[in-house]
Formats: sequence, structure tokens, C-alpha cells
Amino acid sequence: MHAAVITKEFAIPAFALILFFFLQSRGSMSELGLTFFIAGVSSLLFNWYRRIAEVYLYGIGAAVGIFIEIGFRFLGYQQTWTDASFFGIPFWLPLAWGMGFVLITRLGMYVRGIRFND
Repeated sequence: MHAAVITKEFAIPAFALILFFFLQSRGSMSELGLTFFIAGVSSLLFNWYRRIAEVYLYGIGAAVGIFIEIGFRFLGYQQTWTDASFFGIPFWLPLAWGMGFVLITRLGMYVRGIRFND
């Protein structure tokens, strides 16, 4: 892969997620603001590549995130969020799970030498 492709595939989304978690940890943005931020970054990345499989993967990651985060709350695993409007978790958390699924898959494909079929 060329440096430009690596930057597009990994560096830009990773920087966006680092910025997102930095803003979240400082408490400088509201839950809704963080949700719009991660939704905007996600939509930009999907429009940039137009890989329908990644959109499905994102949806699966978001669904798994909802299941795990809310499900574990009912099983006794308690994590507290100061801004939690969606059954005890922030709206942005499932979106972060979805983006994590996409980035981990991209990294796995890169490490294994699998080319993206756009």
C-alpha cells in the first residue's frame, strides 16, 4: 500500500477517533455533540470509499455494542456514564463500536495482505 492509501485507510479515521475520545474525556462537548461528531466522521468515511460491506459491518458493530453495553448492565456489570440518555449509555457509544469494527477489520485486512475490493 502507498503512504496516501495508508493515511486514508487508517490515519484519518484513527485521528478522528483519538480526537473524539479526547473531547469526550475532557467533557468539552455534550452527548449530542459527540454523537453528531462521530456520525459525521462515519458518514464522511463511508462516502469517501462507498464500500457497502463496511456499512453493514458498521451496523453489526453498532448492534453488538448496544447488546453488550446494555446487556451487561442488566447482568450486573455496571459502568456509569455522566451523559447517558439511551438506556443508561450515551447515544454515541454504539456508533463508536461500529467504527471500531470497521477500523479493526481494515487493520486485519492490511496485516494479512488482503486487498480491498471496492
